[in-house]
Amino acid sequence: LRNPESLRSAVAGCDDVYHCAADYRLWVPDPGPMMAANVDGTRTLLRAAHAYEQATEWHKQRAIIERANHLHVE
Repeated sequence: LRNPESLRSAVAGCDDVYHCAADYRLWVPDPGPMMAANVDGTRTLLRAAHAYEQATEWHKQRAIIERANHLHVE
């Protein structure tokens, strides 16, 4: 969850992402690592999924425009 590149690779080609990973200890002396996994890791995953979705949508829109430009309408 802390490696943005691995998350970008993981979501590439996915239609859906289910995030179930978590540090669920009820008490820890230092909550920093737990926050890093649960909050920052989730944020990183959402950013990776959003970036992939935007790239995919851009490619879809470009393909539609290219096809439309090749249509001959009379």
